[in-house]
Amino acid sequence: MKNINIIYTIFFTLLFLLASYFIYKTINPTSLPANLVAGTGRIDGDLIFLNTKYPGRILEMNVNDGDMVKKGDVVAVLSSEELKARFDAISQGIEAALKNKDAAVESIKALEYNVSISEESLPRVVKSRQKAVQQAEGAIKASACKQRGVRIEIGAE
Repeated sequence: MKNINIIYTIFFTLLFLLASYFIYKTINPTSLPANLVAGTGRIDGDLIFLNTKYPGRILEMNVNDGDMVKKGDVVAVLSSEELKARFDAISQGIEAALKNKDAAVESIKALEYNVSISEESLPRVVKSRQKAVQQAEGAIKASACKQRGVRIEIGAE
C-alpha cells in the first residue's frame, strides 16, 4: 500500500509540475505571435504616447485598428521639423559644393585657355626678346667703340 501511495504522490507531483510548466509558457511566451508588435508606450484614453527614434507628429495613418500588417508596411507617416531642417541644411551644403565645383571647373578652363595663348605667343615673345638682346649688344659694342675713340682722342691731345 505504501508503494502505491508513493507512486500516486510521484505521479501527481509530476502532473502538477508539467501543468505548471505549460501554464508558465503560455503566460510568458519567448516571442510574440506574428500578429503582434512589441513597443514601448502608454495609452491614455484617446491619446497614445509612443517612443520613436525621431521626434515628430503623425501626418497620415495608413492602417486602421485591427488591420493586419507585415514587416516593411508603412503604418504611419511622420512630420519632423528637426529632420526637415537637417535635410535642408544638407541640401544647401550640396548646392554650395556644386557651385564651388562649377567655379573650379571654370577657373581650370580659364587657366587652360591662358596656357594655350601663352604657348602660341611664347615663340614670338622669345624672338622679340632675343632681338632686343641683340640690339642691346650692338648698342654696347657701338658705345664701346665710341668710348675707345674718345680715349684715343683724349690720349692724343
